[in-house]
Amino acid sequence: MLLHVVPGTVENRNPFDWSPTNEQYAEHLRDLAAAGEAEDVQIFPTAKGTAGDDPRGQYDVDIRPWFVVFDSGASGWLNRDTTWFAENNYLLVMTSAHAVEPAISSTNPTEAEARDRLLLLADANASVITSDWTQLPQIQSMVVPRGEQGAS
Repeated sequence: MLLHVVPGTVENRNPFDWSPTNEQYAEHLRDLAAAGEAEDVQIFPTAKGTAGDDPRGQYDVDIRPWFVVFDSGASGWLNRDTTWFAENNYLLVMTSAHAVEPAISSTNPTEAEARDRLLLLADANASVITSDWTQLPQIQSMVVPRGEQGAS
């Protein structure tokens, strides 16, 4: 199991929270590694956004290596080259899969629409996609190689 820490809506709007949770957790991991205790780590901080080739540039150098999960809206990922993330084995979380043009239902797409969207985003190197397609467990459990859909 892998969990990732993402600053949420409440945290992002809290004027009294001066230190984002993902950065605090990256500092915790840095300190665990320095103490030789990083072997059992299963939770990683998430870098949000799709800016630049390496979005970790927004963080202090000593915590950058701990950001291995990158999270942003699927539409933003489709507007950039994601090869670097795949080649370096980073995890890309593409949220709001339904909103990619042409938009499909966020809760009730057809199975074909949801499958096609999943394959499109996997081809763009998505590791995980999100939407509220709870009525389609066959799509929720679908696993395909990333970056290879157009190669077949």
